[in-house]
Amino acid sequence: MKVLPISLLISLLSISFSGYAVINVNFDRDIQLLAVNGESEGVNFGHRSELTLDPGEHQLLVRTERIIQMSGKQNKYKSPLIVLKVSGDSGVVNLTSAMTIRDESNAREFDRRPSLNIEVTQGNLVIDQDFIPGRSFAFMGDYTKQLRQFNRTESKAAINEVSMHSFTTHPTALVKDVPIDRDKLKAIQKIYLELDENQQKSFLSWAVSQ
Repeated sequence: MKVLPISLLISLLSISFSGYAVINVNFDRDIQLLAVNGESEGVNFGHRSELTLDPGEHQLLVRTERIIQMSGKQNKYKSPLIVLKVSGDSGVVNLTSAMTIRDESNAREFDRRPSLNIEVTQGNLVIDQDFIPGRSFAFMGDYTKQLRQFNRTESKAAINEVSMHSFTTHPTALVKDVPIDRDKLKAIQKIYLELDENQQKSFLSWAVSQ
């Protein structure tokens, strides 16, 4: 088997694209992303598990959502709004709820001080968090207004207007702007053509997952 060529392909691709720094944010299934830098995510009936941001300062608006027993029925709990300020050049951060909310008692406790567990697994990211008291049922664009009001406070998670509306949420678009060394590209093509069909499929599967 030509294991070495596959490892060379992966190595070459890693070198080619490692120069582009981004911030990757991963959301636990109970964390719902509502807005990025003042821009609402809009109506979203699914769950966004990750977000890619350019280097710099960004503000995320999220909340914890979970189906629990409330008044004897299954209802969706929605926490007060949580604001995060993310600063740095590159890195990976995982966000999870600071409490597993299973019932109304947990929900009332979490309402008093909603927060997230923040785990930075790569890079030197600085992340501050705060929350907006009270229950919010804002619809789409209303989040922008709430964040503008929040950013007038002295909160450590507040940002200035310059940082608003400056973000990237489509990492696939970034790849097009990354300059690729032509010699490395030719080397990748040459090694790829030397692989058998199964090895090519394995490599393509790996490449798509990156």
